[in-house]
Amino acid sequence: ADDPFAPSGDVGDELPLQSPTGGSTGRSRPAIQDDGAGFLAIGEGLQPRLVVEKGPGLTEGAEFPIGQGLTIGRSRSNELHLEDSFVSHMHARILRRGAFYYVEDLGSTNGTFLNDKPVEDGTPVRVRDTLRLGETVLRYEE
Repeated sequence: ADDPFAPSGDVGDELPLQSPTGGSTGRSRPAIQDDGAGFLAIGEGLQPRLVVEKGPGLTEGAEFPIGQGLTIGRSRSNELHLEDSFVSHMHARILRRGAFYYVEDLGSTNGTFLNDKPVEDGTPVRVRDTLRLGETVLRYEE
């Protein structure tokens, strides 16, 4: 029998948005693009951002849009300025390459950690990954 909950179409197809009652809303959204390695390409309408889990002087749940990329550190010249004494002035950056985001440590004193593992330059970031810089923990969301 047909599964009413099975996705229809192929990866990359436009999918109709469904109302809670099951009818079409008349709008569509791009399907998620899977690169085959477990990473999801950024589609239209997604808003990549960092969400504060904890950090000195930050409000839990506060969101910082990433846009095409941003730098993170104690210096006020960073797009994401942190008041964390364990964070370097220019600590890390997140940059977009094609449809994906990557995190790089900028030679920080205390390191940058993605899911509690030291960041190697150009480490890809996935949804719900946690980024730790000093005492600050941020979560990547789209």
